[in-house]
Amino acid sequence: MTSTATSLALSRTRLFGGLGMGRQGQREAIGATTHPRDLAAHATIRIADPIRCTVTCLTGLLWLTHDGDPKDLILKPGEQYRADRRSMLLVHALEESRLELMSVD
Repeated sequence: MTSTATSLALSRTRLFGGLGMGRQGQREAIGATTHPRDLAAHATIRIADPIRCTVTCLTGLLWLTHDGDPKDLILKPGEQYRADRRSMLLVHALEESRLELMSVD
């Protein structure tokens, strides 16, 4: 897996399986094709069906992992990852971070 990856290709409700996890675990609705987002240090979001979704690190440091995949990925500012599978993707901020989630229709 490389640190430059794919574009997030999900509908609004698919982007986070309809829900994301906020800073303190509260659920919030997500509904955009391109969605910049701030994550507090140690916050995690879950993307239920991430096929063809792109996660771009704008600032900070992000740790990405797919459910069931032993390979993890660290994104630094300017790097991106394009999901090529449907297994849940966890995006965790190792420090205060800003990211962009994008879907390709």
